[in-house]
This record gives sequence, C-alpha cells and structure tokens, in this order.
Amino acid sequence: LGKALGVPVHELLGGRVRDRVRLYANGPRGNSPEEIADSCLRLVEQGWTALKLVPFDRVQGVASQEDLRSARHQLSLIRDKVGPDVEILIDCHGRLSPTSAVQMAQALEEFGIYFFEEPVLPEDPASMAMVAESISIPIATGERLFTKWGFRDVLELGAASVLQPDLAHCGGIWEARKIAA
Repeated sequence: LGKALGVPVHELLGGRVRDRVRLYANGPRGNSPEEIADSCLRLVEQGWTALKLVPFDRVQGVASQEDLRSARHQLSLIRDKVGPDVEILIDCHGRLSPTSAVQMAQALEEFGIYFFEEPVLPEDPASMAMVAESISIPIATGERLFTKWGFRDVLELGAASVLQPDLAHCGGIWEARKIAA
C-alpha cells in the first residue's frame, strides 16, 4: 500500500515516532580474546556506540570457574579497549542453563552490561523469569518468539525487560504493533 500510494509505511501506521534509531554492531570477530577486543575497538572507531557479542561457549548445568574466568577476561579486555561509554550487549543464544545463566550474569555485571539476550531458551519463559529475578542485568528476548501469545507469557512472568520481535517471524509490522501494545 505504501508503494502504491507513494508514501512511507510509517505514515500508514500513524506517523513518525522518532527521527533516529540507535543501532548496534553485531558480532565482533577474532580467534582470540585479544583479537575480539581489537575488533570491538575498530567498530567503535567506525562510530558504533553499542556492541553485541557472545563472550562464552555453551555452558550446560553449572558454569565452571574456568568458564566464568574466561568470560570475565574477554569482557575485561573489551571494556579496557572501548571504555565505559560504549554499551555492551551479551547474546547467549539460549545456550545456558538457568543456573549457569545466573552465574554468568553475576560474573559479568561489573562490566556494565546493557542487556543479556536469551540466556536460556526463549520457549521456557518460566526459567527466563527465574533468571531475570536473580540478576541485575536486563533480559532481552523475542527474535525466536512467533506470536503475541508468546510475548504475553514473557510479560506476565516478568521474564524480560527488552522485547525484540522479529518482523519476519512474528507476523509482520501489524502483528509487531499488537505485541508492542
């Protein structure tokens, strides 16, 4: 309809809400913690003010001291390179158990993490709510939730503070508006 009428979609949806949208760089690259930290610095030098990354591998059950130490080391290198004003977002890809998610978040909170995305599987909002209750870092989820009902469960349980519906998965712009409402 927007193309047929020659107007931007935001006009069809009631008008512009903001003039700017903040973006983040996703997935600094490297084969070592030092290379990843250098990649983060290059992204900041290019103008990025927020970076999303995964500083650990899958941790099932209980995180070992080595898992926690390794993640802290990675975040320490990154924070030293980019400074205190760059937002760091952690994407867990649902690869942690509820116990290891709490352990990892508590180990990393000193680095001023902006959000902790999908620490546990998003299809388990009860476990995500338990993690959210136990940590100080806001939880983000939504790209793997496909209906407004899945988002409702997350909201009712207090499982996340940041909702990220994927327009290609949740039913498009109109359904995303319903989720936002």
